[in-house]
Amino acid sequence: PPAFEASSGGWEVSAVLTASGSATLAYTSMVSGYDYQFLGNVLVPATDAVYFHTQVGVAGPTYRTSNYYTQMQRVSNNAITSLEGRVDTTQIEWVNNDSISSSTGGGVDQLELTVSDPANASTRTSWQGRMAFTANPYSYLGVSWLGGKYKTAEANTAIKFAFSSGNIATGDIIVYRRKRS
Repeated sequence: PPAFEASSGGWEVSAVLTASGSATLAYTSMVSGYDYQFLGNVLVPATDAVYFHTQVGVAGPTYRTSNYYTQMQRVSNNAITSLEGRVDTTQIEWVNNDSISSSTGGGVDQLELTVSDPANASTRTSWQGRMAFTANPYSYLGVSWLGGKYKTAEANTAIKFAFSSGNIATGDIIVYRRKRS
């Protein structure tokens, strides 16, 4: 049988982004040769009934506002299930029909986004993710899964997370990176 060796290239913490009435949470230090994982915890919007989204950007940063392709599935405990393909959108859309609540116990409860070597200028940035959230106005729980890509091959060295309006009142995102072998 083949011999397997333990990899020394596991995930390492690169940054912690903490919201405190922040318009966005942004990470602008992605470099080629690494995959990135973003783990969000209890991101609460300052404004009720908003949507959560993400954008990638190039040096500067200049964030991209078109050419996102995402396939999304969401399920919630009020029996809503949908499967949606989104072509040429302005951002990575986490949910399309469920707005997120800012009430006590509301918000993005947990978020995980893995992005494959986004700063490699010769490949398209691709991602997969999942999110658990408390929706508005019914205070029901929802989960979404998504995967997609940014259509153009370029060095995406920045990424930002935001709600559709208002600020991110509280919460954090831990940024991990893993060297590609």
